[in-house]
Amino acid sequence: MTTALNQFKGKRHDITLLAGMTALYFFSYFNRVAIPGTIFNEIQTDLGLSAAAVTALGAIFLYIYGGAQLFIGILADRYGGLKTLLVGGGFMCAGSLLFPLAHSLPLLYFSRALAGFGSSFMYLCIIKELDRRFGGANFAPIMGMAYFIGFSGGLFGTLPYEQLARVMGWRQSLLAIAILSTLVLALIGYISRRHLSARHQPTEFRLATLWQLFRNRAYLCVLACAAINYGLYFILQATIGKKFLEDYAGLASSTAATVTSVMMIGGMATAVLSGVISRLCDNRRKGFMVAATLATLLGCGLLLAGIRLHSGGWYFAACYVLLALSSGFSTIFISSTRELCPSDAVGIAIGVINSTLYLFIAGAANISGIVLNQFADRAVKTATSVIYPPEAYATIFGVMAALAVVSFVISLFTRETYGRHVNAVRAAGGSTAAG
Repeated sequence: MTTALNQFKGKRHDITLLAGMTALYFFSYFNRVAIPGTIFNEIQTDLGLSAAAVTALGAIFLYIYGGAQLFIGILADRYGGLKTLLVGGGFMCAGSLLFPLAHSLPLLYFSRALAGFGSSFMYLCIIKELDRRFGGANFAPIMGMAYFIGFSGGLFGTLPYEQLARVMGWRQSLLAIAILSTLVLALIGYISRRHLSARHQPTEFRLATLWQLFRNRAYLCVLACAAINYGLYFILQATIGKKFLEDYAGLASSTAATVTSVMMIGGMATAVLSGVISRLCDNRRKGFMVAATLATLLGCGLLLAGIRLHSGGWYFAACYVLLALSSGFSTIFISSTRELCPSDAVGIAIGVINSTLYLFIAGAANISGIVLNQFADRAVKTATSVIYPPEAYATIFGVMAALAVVSFVISLFTRETYGRHVNAVRAAGGSTAAG
């Protein structure tokens, strides 16, 4: 009886800590989605910036976020997820507090870089703690719940934040949210003080481990599909999606924000359900990954066709939701990664995927801004926005559709794991040994 009670208390502490960590993940996801996507026009008109300068606010966050992932994976493997997350949380909160107070473009960029670096700690550290405390057959469903909380931050960054910024102003609303995230960080530090002194068995990083990952063809297939599939969705969710609906379909700001909110809800629902359904299907992974890349291909193709056919706003909203549903399968991609790689390299393996994914998104955000700038002479300028022509968005959607074809083809070569963890990566041929 005493043993069972102690086990319950231990799990209760684990759940409390993970709840606090995922609460901070909520704010990191908000930072990714709300700026500049939800307040694109407000920032552009307030500061008199070009489209490329505004998209750079999102891109610099993602460049730092993506570039730091391998480094964060090494730290999480060596020092544990909890300690590493608290350090990153400090950087994230500092950048979040500075951004709404900054009035020069260099300082805005610096604050976004600082927030991006701090936010890069959240996801990998949570996965590390989930794997350590709740690993096994239930990893995918529990990971789905963590995604749900993180996506909730993104959801708040759409219509709810659009309405909040309308009432309070974008600077004042961001400052209030930054103060709240700082209080959450302080609370996590307080409730985790007993756990910070716990010894963590450090894992030594070796370049050979990274080399083995890059020789693992099954892992590389998942890496490519995950980066492209989620990346294409996120470009719409956090960079140009809302603005396209305003520019091309003529939707009001609040209506366009409602569409991106529905996108986020769709992604949240899929993130939770995909892990549960995969568990019920004997932890199958490949079919879900193929379905996700196919949905992305259809979504991007329909977006491009919609411009050619002069479709209305709600047609594009349906395309957005299709892409959002495919994004929720990230739970499956990460679960497959965990099963295809050695257990002592999970943090590094997922760090490489996240790094590739967000560097891809950052580059795509920059390119999207540059494409829009190329059509600036045909744009219509109003007191509150700059409206770009359909050809600009057709160019962007055409590139997205081509990348979606690549992702779908690669997904056909992914490996089924049935939830079985791989204990070693074979040196020859990049193949894996089932554990």
